[in-house]
Amino acid sequence: IYKYISAQEKFINFYKKENRSYLKLKSNLSWLNFFQNKPYFIEKSSISLDTIDVIEFFGNFFDFKYFQQTIYNFQPLLEAIKIYLNKNLSIINAVKPDIVYVADLPALPIAIILKKYFGTKVIMDCHEWWKGQAILWCKNYKFKINLIDYYEKHFYPQCDYLLTVGKSLSILLSSYFKLNFDYLYTNSYYLKKNTPSYVETKENFWKKYNIENVKAKICIFQGSFTTLRNIDNLIKSTDYFDENQFLILVGDGYYISEMQKIIETLKYPERVKLIGWVKQTDLLTYTHYADLGIVPYTAVDDYFATSLPNKFSEYYASKLPILVDKTMIELSSIVQKNNIGISTDCTNPRILGQEIASFFSDFERQQMYRENYYQSNEFSYEKFKTKITHIIEKIDADEK
Repeated sequence: IYKYISAQEKFINFYKKENRSYLKLKSNLSWLNFFQNKPYFIEKSSISLDTIDVIEFFGNFFDFKYFQQTIYNFQPLLEAIKIYLNKNLSIINAVKPDIVYVADLPALPIAIILKKYFGTKVIMDCHEWWKGQAILWCKNYKFKINLIDYYEKHFYPQCDYLLTVGKSLSILLSSYFKLNFDYLYTNSYYLKKNTPSYVETKENFWKKYNIENVKAKICIFQGSFTTLRNIDNLIKSTDYFDENQFLILVGDGYYISEMQKIIETLKYPERVKLIGWVKQTDLLTYTHYADLGIVPYTAVDDYFATSLPNKFSEYYASKLPILVDKTMIELSSIVQKNNIGISTDCTNPRILGQEIASFFSDFERQQMYRENYYQSNEFSYEKFKTKITHIIEKIDADEK
């Protein structure tokens, strides 16, 4: 059993109440905190889809076969929770979870089961609109798309509080489901707090990647290399960089072979550095030594336009100037409102490259964006804490 902490789990630590207990569910792990205040990390095991049947939960029966076969097999997580509860049956009635915090649709059926069995309250945190995501990634799989839509419409009204990751997505989901979705920006408090102190100079850090000029300027993209991320045009934009300006790509993915082909066609391929995966605990070190964080995504549809990827909050935690595409309405709105970066056209490599080169030639502009972070608290831990506390207090008040 391993202790598991992240920014999203930390709401337990600052909101403690006598005889209160909480259960945090994610699609491939769970975080339990009962009356003893002991956190547990429960790892999933493999269960064949052929064994999926009606679920028995302490004498109650639930049929989620289609969900498990088509959307997500949550049974390993459920079995782990049952094992935990069985070990604590003597005290479970005294410490049953009052609130279940669910991160995304795959684990939501478990929360519904716990709600029916314990009468617990459910906070649903939608990191994605799952139907919208399915349309993007498996648009020809109509049965799955329709099934996701059915379960979202069936489950969300049963939740006591609905959250998502950004204002624009909350508006979209509220309109579609005719329900009230609040929003809570993801913060990288845990990552930032646990990043080692920066003892290296920027020059020494990048020397290992053959960037040795003390005046070198670094823009960074970190994350998975897949389609729909416009990485192609980002790489091509480096042909319009000035001398000693570099693009650092931290990550990996199935699209890397296509990226390497594009790099081979560049006039200045040495301006692009493929770093590969780095440990999550090391990631913000790379962010810290960069000069510009890039989210090159462009809005392929209305749902995608509301995206707010984790890398954005990581750039934010590092007070790094950020460049986004102007069609990404949530990202662009935050960047412009707080004046912490650039909203431009990322579909055109020439425009994108020249925008980056111009930014790197303007020292005062770079300093201004970094200084503006000190006036902004959009992704701060304090704001996160206040919002979660308000939500729990509202659920308490509604219960009374």
